[in-house]
Amino acid sequence: MKKRKARAAWTMMVTSLPRGIAWFVIAIVGVCVGLPLAPFIIGLPILAATLKACERLMSERAQAGCDVG
Repeated sequence: MKKRKARAAWTMMVTSLPRGIAWFVIAIVGVCVGLPLAPFIIGLPILAATLKACERLMSERAQAGCDVG
């Protein structure tokens, strides 16, 4: 029984690694592009979209935590 849970946890961590890297890159690029462009008003929608994407990620992670246990 412990091996099955350990294997399931390991599988979940390994499969979520690429998604985590992608979300990290999206967040960093969004902030690094949005902040310098904010004085020109172009960066504000970029920052808003980045914030919305991060909120979506948080709700997705919360659902995954409830599903996994």
